[in-house]
Amino acid sequence: NTIENNQFVNVKQGIWVTGNSTANSGWEIRNNTIGNSNNNSKPYYGIYLNNTTNATVTGNVLDGIRRPNGLGGSPSFGGIYIFGANAVVTSNTVKNLENATGNDTNIVIYVEGNTAVISDNNIESAVTNSSSIGLNAIHVKGNNGTVNGNEIYTIRASDSKLATGIYVEGNSNTLYNNMVSNVSSAGGGDPSSQGGYGIYLKSGTGNRLYYNSVLLKTNQSTGASACLYIDAGAQFDIRNNVFVNQQTSGSIRFAVYSNITNQSSFTQIDYNDYVSSQHIGSWGSYYTTTNRRTSLANWQTSTGKDQNSISVTPDFVSDTDLRLESEVTNFDNEGVVLSGFSSDIDGQERSTTTPDMGADEFSRCSTTTAWSGTAWSNGTPTATSSVVLNGNYNTATNGSFVCCELRVKNNRTLTIAPHTVVQVENGIDVEGALDIADGGSLVQISDTATHNGNITVKRKTTPLKQYDYIYWSSPLKNQPAHVLVNNAPTWTFKYDPMQSGNSDYGWVFVNENDILV
Repeated sequence: NTIENNQFVNVKQGIWVTGNSTANSGWEIRNNTIGNSNNNSKPYYGIYLNNTTNATVTGNVLDGIRRPNGLGGSPSFGGIYIFGANAVVTSNTVKNLENATGNDTNIVIYVEGNTAVISDNNIESAVTNSSSIGLNAIHVKGNNGTVNGNEIYTIRASDSKLATGIYVEGNSNTLYNNMVSNVSSAGGGDPSSQGGYGIYLKSGTGNRLYYNSVLLKTNQSTGASACLYIDAGAQFDIRNNVFVNQQTSGSIRFAVYSNITNQSSFTQIDYNDYVSSQHIGSWGSYYTTTNRRTSLANWQTSTGKDQNSISVTPDFVSDTDLRLESEVTNFDNEGVVLSGFSSDIDGQERSTTTPDMGADEFSRCSTTTAWSGTAWSNGTPTATSSVVLNGNYNTATNGSFVCCELRVKNNRTLTIAPHTVVQVENGIDVEGALDIADGGSLVQISDTATHNGNITVKRKTTPLKQYDYIYWSSPLKNQPAHVLVNNAPTWTFKYDPMQSGNSDYGWVFVNENDILV
């Protein structure tokens, strides 16, 4: 059966299907519009499928769902509800939901059943004012489900109840390439039921979180808030995620909160970005203040893992669009390759050697090639190649090169030998060392490009006699003058055209501690 291309405006339930058995299979709900802008005419429910299997709900727009205050009885409330296995909920827009009162269901998209797929949905602006129930944007209850490519923002419980972007209970579910932002609650004393969380892992074994981006910025008045909340479970695999809590007041704030304190419960937890305005994590109940891990190093000690995780604030496009606006030093290319997850939320191919953390793969460059110490992984670099040096590189031996961007990994050295050139179109990130020998050249093309790390430039001159001089043409900024001539300040001058009429024709003595500009 198919329900397709309909508009439901002045109804209380949009589409309601209840099967007699799970043999009620194969329903398709496609490209319908449900909702109303008038509060008095808004439906209580969008789409409800009970006791069905293999249902597909796709391309629908639900805009304006509301259960009003003072309503008699207990009418159900929600966006899309499916009870049955193998459900597919994809490419729907669900927005402007409000539960003004009541104690019944309160979820934007809910699927109960194994092997569910919830993908590429847009959920925005959902609020509950109920004093007895919270709000989940996506709630999956079952095993072997997939939640990916969803964009969720502005989810709020105005009372002291739970608010979550994605809520999971079950085994072997995979969450990847999701963006969740601005989830908040009024907060309360019980962090498991009275806080605002981006992703909430209620229970289950073998759940996987890959390449998700979560940002919390809307303050809640009390309680706890976290981008990721782990209530119970085991065998977690949590990698390549970005968890940023930038709330500034009210709640006790964490990037990640784990009630589980057994390191062996985490099969993998690494290559994540944890940022918080207060604490990186809580390892156990946050009421025990010693469980609050303020620094990344503290958190790494707790998990016994996360050794490749970072704490760097990304440059998101906006509070509701967690794509990356620009390259950020020490953030770009920090992920690890995960088999089977080769593209980002927009379908852009991820780097096959150094993918980005989070839902969005950012690169000014079309390809990536890595130097192992003996060979390039993806051919000799060109002006469109992102270059990663995983081994030492000497241009005297291996030759000059051009690239789109350059990264020298920790404990590795790029040596630019005499009469050779490395030309970089955009950013340079030096975690190890970059040495430019006398006669070697490093050229950075873009006027807006950044560089990070230590670069050593070596220049030799012939011996100087009285009244001899030499021009240094390579610009230095924010460095003391004495770095130029090995701490010989009495021989250091600069030319100032504004003082060209002085006795030295514009040459001005430079103090050893003068800062070059």
